[in-house]
Amino acid sequence: MKSTGLRIPSAISFALWAAVTNCEANAAGDADSPAGAAGLQVVTVTAQRREENISRVPISISAFSQADLDARDIKTLGDIASVTPGVDFRPVGYSNWFTIRGISQNAGGGVAGLGPNTTALYVDDAPLQARYANAAVPTAVPYVFDIDHIEVLRGPQGTLFGASAEGGAIRVISHAPSLTHFSGLMRAEGSQTDGGGLNSEFGAAAGGPIIQDKLGFRVSAWTRHDGGFVDQNPALLGQPPANSIPRGQVPGDLLPSIVGGQTGTNVNRGDAYSARVALLWKPIDAISVEPAIYYQKRDQNGADLFDPTIGNPSHGRFVSSRILNQPIVDSFYTPSLKMVFDLGWAQVTSLSSNLRRTDSQGYDYTLVLPPAFGWQLPTSAADAEPVIVGTNQSNFTQEIRLQSPNSSEHFHWTLGIYYSNLHQHDYETAAGPTYPEMTLANTGMTMQEYFGEGLVHGDLTYISDQYIVDKQKAVFANADYDIGQHFSVFGGVRYEKQENSYRTVSDGALAGGPSDITATSKGNVTSPKAGLNWKVDDLTLVYFSAAKGYRPGGAGIPVHLNTQECTDQLNQLGGGANYEADTLWSYELGLKTQLLDRRLSIEGSVYHIDWSNIISAVHVPLCATHISKNLGDAKSDGFDLSVKALLTQSFTAGLSVGYTNARYSSNSEIFGETLARSGQAISDISPWNVTAELAYQRLLTGKIFGYGRLEDRYTSRNNRLVPAEDRTTVSYDPFITTNPSVNQLNGRLGVRFGDGSDLALVATNLLNAHPVLNEQIFLINITSGAFTIRPRTVGLAYSYHW
Repeated sequence: MKSTGLRIPSAISFALWAAVTNCEANAAGDADSPAGAAGLQVVTVTAQRREENISRVPISISAFSQADLDARDIKTLGDIASVTPGVDFRPVGYSNWFTIRGISQNAGGGVAGLGPNTTALYVDDAPLQARYANAAVPTAVPYVFDIDHIEVLRGPQGTLFGASAEGGAIRVISHAPSLTHFSGLMRAEGSQTDGGGLNSEFGAAAGGPIIQDKLGFRVSAWTRHDGGFVDQNPALLGQPPANSIPRGQVPGDLLPSIVGGQTGTNVNRGDAYSARVALLWKPIDAISVEPAIYYQKRDQNGADLFDPTIGNPSHGRFVSSRILNQPIVDSFYTPSLKMVFDLGWAQVTSLSSNLRRTDSQGYDYTLVLPPAFGWQLPTSAADAEPVIVGTNQSNFTQEIRLQSPNSSEHFHWTLGIYYSNLHQHDYETAAGPTYPEMTLANTGMTMQEYFGEGLVHGDLTYISDQYIVDKQKAVFANADYDIGQHFSVFGGVRYEKQENSYRTVSDGALAGGPSDITATSKGNVTSPKAGLNWKVDDLTLVYFSAAKGYRPGGAGIPVHLNTQECTDQLNQLGGGANYEADTLWSYELGLKTQLLDRRLSIEGSVYHIDWSNIISAVHVPLCATHISKNLGDAKSDGFDLSVKALLTQSFTAGLSVGYTNARYSSNSEIFGETLARSGQAISDISPWNVTAELAYQRLLTGKIFGYGRLEDRYTSRNNRLVPAEDRTTVSYDPFITTNPSVNQLNGRLGVRFGDGSDLALVATNLLNAHPVLNEQIFLINITSGAFTIRPRTVGLAYSYHW
């Protein structure tokens, strides 16, 4: 498997480049064919808040249509990262951080990334990101069904998209209702996962005019069941080799045998749902009004975590050793209203959205907290400690833009104001009904004597409600101006005022008794951007840009574990004071061109990033948590390249390559302790990600086409040392393992009919790779365990477009 991870992309890549050398001859030979006349598909994007051909936008962008997503069997926004140069997405515990060009939320190599996201996520114009606080609630990841396209914008996008677009932005753009014609989509799929359960999917969408040219609609609904592939058996903890690995806080503390506990097969099975309704009303040509609402829900029986020390991961047997199941229920909806007024000399656009989200996740703390007190590990499920962690989000945003009309040719400009009021209520409850007996057995003292407080509400050791409010007010401007026929300059600036408040209300023995703590912070950031375009001809653009990115600071989050050891270690780090905004400067040189009668498309860029005052997650192991600090500087250098070629009337090929070298450029130190050293990796991000694809289509008879597609996705191992691997830093954690290289080969073989039907045999992870990812085996961590990619999954997919 290790050699295959390198050989497959190399083989497909070589085939692509060998074919491209003959592409010119084939272009001449096929010039009269429909495929030759059409050339490669051109995507229209709105990255600069106006509709433009992607090849004319001076930003490094990857765009994916619904047809692209279907061909690649992509179901969620998280899947996009594996096929996009310079983008990394790895679930770390219950988190789901997107990293673009190495600008990672979990800076410092730890397992958490307290504070705002570094990548902005949008469903249409509704931002989804949340602050990652001590309750460890991740940002929602949208599903992708019946969309117009997805845009991945690499590099800081602060001028137009504001805070959290520090590394870039990912936008899901939905289908707009049509006022002139009807269209629709239906898709069904059934598949089997190797060593796991059955999967199924069904979705439908339709839309068109209600009143011709005046009122239109679009509706969609989608559901999917994933059968799961992780089993659960906590009894295996006390058997070799699991019980031979020291994991407790006490030196030499080995895993015990566990009596009782929940067992099951395919416990990470789950269901997903999404729906959208939109209307478009155009009473006169100069006015359009588009209200819409998007809804989705994720209902997963248990997390994808498994214990790499039991089962047999290398042969596809994944087993969780948790005493309790860990369910996840996450739902949100985003009502929005878009209004456009054409004034002739300018256009006014108003965008309103309000994200409402409810998330609840189960954790198993049974083997987490006892080691923090130096206690013996529980040996019975009777001592189980179920924890519920969740969030309620209410995020209102309003943007109003005045911009040049679409008919402008040589001067485009945008002026805007922005306001957001983001409320986040995180909560956590920890149950420990046998804690009085455990405390007495381990300390000879009662809970009241040892902790200063007994159980709350009869069975709870900890209750916490965290209230976070983010308010942002901004003004921004963006423009580009043609200087002669071949050159243009562009630039923009955003000024933003930020307010953050934090309140935590806690109670319970593990919180040190009742408390009500508040903190506030304020700040402002100016984010400029400027650059130069060289329009060599109608098909070639060379650009240079310099841009500033940022994410806001915030109020410090208190730590509640009430032990002297925790207090002493926290004091060594200076406590949990407020943290400031961090900023970066990015410099990018890019090329976009189409050659050989638009049969060959090449897009690429090289970049250098200087990142300062990084909001870093500092691990405080004796407090069983993390805090945020502004520590150190970093640099990121790299490139991204995307090549697409229409080789012949039947063959299409593509190659995308991303390289990221993100490392600290200074030591990160606090109170004489080194957390990270210059030259070490910012976090465990793959330096190389490569996607190679080859597609074939042939007319079988009449209007029936047969087709096949082969795609390989490869991410490399990060050979730079991360701080957690360095024994000379306080970030060192012997129980964290960096990820290996990952190779996933996918295939699709189908028949496409002239009426819009498509029937295909679909296979993902054809080579059935079983990489152990994000491995942590330290018990004093709620994310202890590992992940993998879904084992080989084979099924049938049917779709119908009209």
